[in-house]
Amino acid sequence: METRRAVLGPAVLRPAGQVGARPLRGGRWRQSAAAAAAAAGVHQLHHRASDQNKSQKKKKMAAHFRLDERTAHSSLDLFKKDTGVIYRMLGLDPSHVQDDPERFRNWARGAGSEQITAGRHYWEVTVKRSREFRRKWSAMTANKLVPVPLVGKPDRVGVLLDYEAGVLALVDTERRTIVHSLRGASGARCAPRRLLQLFGSGALGRRCSAYALSTPAGPRPRRSAQTHAVVHSRVPHGCAEHTPSLDLFKKDTGVIYRMLGLDPSHVQDDPERFRNWAVVLGSEQITAGRHYWEVTVKRSREFRVGVAEAGMPREDCVGTSAASWVFAYGQRKWSAMTANKLVPVPLVGKPDRVGVLLDYEAGVLALVDTERRTIVHSLRGRFRGPLCPAFGLWDGELLTHTGLEEPESLFRLDERTAHSSLDLFKKDTGVIYRMLGLDPSHVQDDPERFRNWAVVLGSEQITAGRHYWEVTVKRSREFRVGVAEAGMPREDCVGTSAASWVFAYGQRKWSAMTANKLVPVPLVGKPDRVGVLLDYEAGVLALVDTERRTIVHSLRGRFRGPLCPAFGLWDGELLTHTGLEEPESLV
Repeated sequence: METRRAVLGPAVLRPAGQVGARPLRGGRWRQSAAAAAAAAGVHQLHHRASDQNKSQKKKKMAAHFRLDERTAHSSLDLFKKDTGVIYRMLGLDPSHVQDDPERFRNWARGAGSEQITAGRHYWEVTVKRSREFRRKWSAMTANKLVPVPLVGKPDRVGVLLDYEAGVLALVDTERRTIVHSLRGASGARCAPRRLLQLFGSGALGRRCSAYALSTPAGPRPRRSAQTHAVVHSRVPHGCAEHTPSLDLFKKDTGVIYRMLGLDPSHVQDDPERFRNWAVVLGSEQITAGRHYWEVTVKRSREFRVGVAEAGMPREDCVGTSAASWVFAYGQRKWSAMTANKLVPVPLVGKPDRVGVLLDYEAGVLALVDTERRTIVHSLRGRFRGPLCPAFGLWDGELLTHTGLEEPESLFRLDERTAHSSLDLFKKDTGVIYRMLGLDPSHVQDDPERFRNWAVVLGSEQITAGRHYWEVTVKRSREFRVGVAEAGMPREDCVGTSAASWVFAYGQRKWSAMTANKLVPVPLVGKPDRVGVLLDYEAGVLALVDTERRTIVHSLRGRFRGPLCPAFGLWDGELLTHTGLEEPESLV
């Protein structure tokens, strides 16, 4: 009879550095390093601390699990402080293995020490000298196998678990993409269960389930859903669920439109598949946080990019359904779409590459100009369930780029809004005041342009988060810096309008201004450079002393719509500095 064995771990999730409360060794016998090196197969885990999103500036927490010796079958021996497991053909001396009800008795398996009841979790596994993979991969549960298109046996693979979405995914660690997703009952659809990371040698790849539902004997502490959070925007994801007219390529990171569609005999019948529209969803289900990805489109005259609810009806199209929010390109124009309602987007032409930024909690989806690194347009929605990246394609091909850092606050000055007395320079990052103004024949007539006051707005529309930029002013005795609503009347001036909040310098004094009300600011003189800090959710605009790295004065307001950086200049010149890290002393 074949000997089999497995391993589980102490089931408590702890902040980084916290020592476990339960002994792990239990009198286990260890062999020497030389004997371990001569063993048949080795499994080693790589734990990655999962940081909260940097933009939220919260305290970082980490969770490290180990293999639980109490669950280890006698043929498995743990090493490297219980982060690795090695298979022993003859097993360990039974007299050195404690009898424990948690121990696997028939199969050579191991489970991690963490008990998971919520959230998203990611870890990686390195496998050496193991032949059990049989050169093929399969997804397994309840002894049912589904082939997985992963060629060969990579030295290292990743595992991504989304508890609420009921998804377990295998990750290609080199390409940072999801190879295959396995669905199970999520916590929202069944009684709460605790999941344990599962590993093993021998029979694990042959008969055991690909995910394990386990409730070990005795009470164990439950964990907070916030203790181990993965930064979603960095988690790789590919594409899933598509119509027969779409063909995936580059390991499911790209999609191409086929005029006649694919051979139906080659397309599996799946209730998740879109039936009437050339639509495909990303494999990641998003339930919280900020996420950013980019899309390259080639030879396409009509496509859509955005997000959709994971359970949206498969008869509908993204954009026409109220369960989707997308940016659509067609007839050489861009539009923001949801529930079949279109809003024009001022993005000229069709750039080869665009970015998509999702802020789940703020209910905002934004289209990003990847060259200028600015937000072109924001679309608001009420997100109530898991969202998936969504793509519609009616010709050409589309390629996704994931695992990217969200762009810092990089804006330029918007020439369309600049009064005719203002001239932009240094690639629209600076503005200079012209006494006589520009030649009217050189200034396009635009409804966005300020008509009565020497004012210009930044190109970025801000709807959430904390943003920081700095301004250098030369040879000016009167200027204003701050923010204004994107739709403020163009006959008004920043500071006098109730739709603007600025810090004004004039007559060698500083003032905070909104709705034409002035409050003196105790900033001596006119420094060459000042900083501006905006916290949208807190409703705060702050003036920063860039030398001392301190806040000089804060101005409070009720921000209800998109805000743009705003500048007024009546002599001299002004230069903006964006993409800067917020000073640590201000966090």
